[in-house]
Amino acid sequence: MRNLLFYRFKNNDRGVAAIEFALVTPVLILLVLGIIEFGWLFNGWVTITSAAREGARIATVKDGDPELETFVVNAVKNHAYPTFSKEKVNASYIIGDPEKIKGTEYESVKVTATGDLEPLVRFFVSDTVRLTGEATMRLY
Repeated sequence: MRNLLFYRFKNNDRGVAAIEFALVTPVLILLVLGIIEFGWLFNGWVTITSAAREGARIATVKDGDPELETFVVNAVKNHAYPTFSKEKVNASYIIGDPEKIKGTEYESVKVTATGDLEPLVRFFVSDTVRLTGEATMRLY
């Protein structure tokens, strides 16, 4: 009688798909959350680098203006705004000769933008991430 009961359950495949789904689902959810978090941070890095490029462009166009620093900082903050809050973005720039800016043989401007980005999922990265972008452009 005991063997007959075991044999009856041995050939029953009901519920196997539910068990397999229960085993695979946590791994799949972790993978999807990791992709979302990495994509969010990568988007932040691209945004802050693009904001630095915009600041460098403004610095080359407005070269010699007495309010150049205000123009550069506002351009960086406005460009990074949808992803970063304006209070968490800083910009600095150097205008000068090639001795101050390495890798150039002409007078140029280098803008460095930094921003603090809040993680989206907060599972893999729990603290605020500081991202930095740099851009160097030639002065004409």
